[in-house]
Amino acid sequence: MTAATYSIRDLADAFDVSLRTLRFYEGRGLIAPQRRGNRRIYSSADRERLQRILQLARFDFSLSEIARLLLLDPASQTMQSALLTRLRELDDDIAARTKARNELRDILARKNLAEVA
Repeated sequence: MTAATYSIRDLADAFDVSLRTLRFYEGRGLIAPQRRGNRRIYSSADRERLQRILQLARFDFSLSEIARLLLLDPASQTMQSALLTRLRELDDDIAARTKARNELRDILARKNLAEVA
């Protein structure tokens, strides 16, 4: 039985990312597909790694942080600590943005009331 392989287009379509994004990640050393001539051939392991990269990027980790986190076992204490820290940061950001949104709504509500009066 042969292992599954994927083209750059297969992965771009599967994860709804551009070819440029995949080439960028390759250029940064985050993924390293095999080459056949000028074609990139991705393995199942490459696909799983890309999935982790994209997930960490959605969590707002920088590329250097992602590179470091990819070296860790996903179940390790260090990984769990990094994820918990990011969760707290996201919670703080949500709270700050919610406060700003509410202040903006108050300003707009006062402006609308002033126009009615």
